[in-house]
Amino acid sequence: KLNIGSGKETLVGYTNLDIVPGENIQLVADISKKIPLEDNSVEEVYARHVIQYVDNFESAMSEIYRVCKPDANIKIIVYYYTHFLAYGGYAKRYFSPISFGAYTEDKPYRNKHSVRLKELKITLKFQKHFKFIQRFANNHIWFYCNFLDKLLPAQEIEFTAKIDKKNS
Repeated sequence: KLNIGSGKETLVGYTNLDIVPGENIQLVADISKKIPLEDNSVEEVYARHVIQYVDNFESAMSEIYRVCKPDANIKIIVYYYTHFLAYGGYAKRYFSPISFGAYTEDKPYRNKHSVRLKELKITLKFQKHFKFIQRFANNHIWFYCNFLDKLLPAQEIEFTAKIDKKNS
């Protein structure tokens, strides 16, 4: 199990990786360059509030894909693109429900990535003042995105998926 960008939130039972050395950090690396693990060695990846800050998103996703076993579970949590925290000083990318869609496409002309995901699930999470809309937004995500997300912004968006290496 790999916790990417753990910082001070290290997880028990995980190998904690961060770009900055710290207490309980087992691996120090820039995931957009190289994750110092063997191919197909990780069964689960957890990355909370880190992917939006990497210098090269595509390279980071390729590295995550490389180290994951087939059918490994990944969970990536980032700030939702309409939430003000998404625009903090060092963010390099913003995320909406379609952000990982290209990795699930079976159409070669649309998916030019080596990374393949399956069973993608998207969950919007709201601050306590907006919790009343959470169930509606997640059950009607496209309606929410088209008509409500600027008025009642989700705080985070969570992507869970499995690594698909059937054709690799």
